[in-house]
Amino acid sequence: MASSRYSVDDALAIVERLATTHAPRVIAFSDPLFGASRRWTEAFLDGLERRDLPLMFWAETRADLMTPELLERFRRCRFKLDFGLDAASVTMVERMEKSPDAARYLARSRDLLRTANAIGLPHGVYLIFNFPGETPATSRQARTFIEEIGHPDGGMLGRSLRSSRGDCQSGARQRRKVARLQGRRIGPEVGARGSYRC
Repeated sequence: MASSRYSVDDALAIVERLATTHAPRVIAFSDPLFGASRRWTEAFLDGLERRDLPLMFWAETRADLMTPELLERFRRCRFKLDFGLDAASVTMVERMEKSPDAARYLARSRDLLRTANAIGLPHGVYLIFNFPGETPATSRQARTFIEEIGHPDGGMLGRSLRSSRGDCQSGARQRRKVARLQGRRIGPEVGARGSYRC
């Protein structure tokens, strides 16, 4: 279920209907930036808490979109969150254009991932390796970052980048969506001769 396409009331009605007609153990949300709209997320979690459905939920998001209070609410609503950290070194965060302030992005993510560990929120972390510009030094920095936050109970998923035009376009769309939610505007990322910059 793609959460952002539905009003809070419609999303809650769908979840409740699924819970009664299909009795799933887990409902997954198909939105890589789940929680980006704070008002929608808080209202949705309010509704889930009131319904107290006997199932779990899964969503993918970014740690820097969370707060400690929001993580606690996800835990109470029986969520497992997978965090698309993607990079864990300042150099690679900058190269991937994950945030205009790479050091702040990593510090905030580190704090919130430690909080997720401390409160017992089931979660995992996604990292991308072999991104253009990755070096042994940036890989070591990523390892140090992960060792500092502790091993998430949901595990770590590292994937090797396979570059294709579609991957680049998808990444650019996601960066524009995050920028829009942060009140910034960025254009398409087109390089020389129309090639998409990764």
